[in-house]
Amino acid sequence: MSTVEFDDELDNLALTRYLYIKTEVKHSMLLAILDHKRDEALFWAYELYYSGFYQELIELILLIYSKIYSYTNKLLITFIETNIKLMDEHPENDYCIGSII
Repeated sequence: MSTVEFDDELDNLALTRYLYIKTEVKHSMLLAILDHKRDEALFWAYELYYSGFYQELIELILLIYSKIYSYTNKLLITFIETNIKLMDEHPENDYCIGSII
């Protein structure tokens, strides 16, 4: 088994603060967004955020936007990038994640 494969397996076993499997949290957030379940999507997004996976959360948000929403809402990226920049400059503004979701 190569180091890359081992790292991928460990990433799949990473747990969040409430002991959810990180990969499943990401999937749950995506499904909640697609099903328009706002509260559920917020729960999963903040579970990633408060578990220390901020960068992965941002990457997931950008991936969801680029693969699903960019075709129908080209201006949404400006809003997303503005909120990400605000979070990067002022990490205490955790409401920006909720605004994006």
